[in-house]
Amino acid sequence: LRTFYSALLNVAGCHEAIRSGKFYELMLINLRPGSGFDEHTYAYLRYTDEKRILVIVNFNRWEKGLHVMLPSELLATWQLAGSLDFTNMLNGIIYNTNNLAEGLFITLGASDGVVLSF
Repeated sequence: LRTFYSALLNVAGCHEAIRSGKFYELMLINLRPGSGFDEHTYAYLRYTDEKRILVIVNFNRWEKGLHVMLPSELLATWQLAGSLDFTNMLNGIIYNTNNLAEGLFITLGASDGVVLSF
């Protein structure tokens, strides 16, 4: 637990998008049937012109498979499409989507979360 919070505080204090970026709440586009999202999951973006962070958390006491959609207007602004890698800034694990327009499929453990740069 100490290692997790140490990594989290380092990311929060050192990353421009988290410190001073814009905020975009993702629950409205992700609370839909089949997405895996519920009242115990949460997702949001923090971003600047150069840096983007996707935060996803699972407060459930069990593992959750989530289908995370990103807003098409932001993807168009950032000129992002097709295949894309997301790197978890807490542990270096890389997640990938082959088609960003179809979203990111990710499984989070119980009481777990990710801070993904892309």
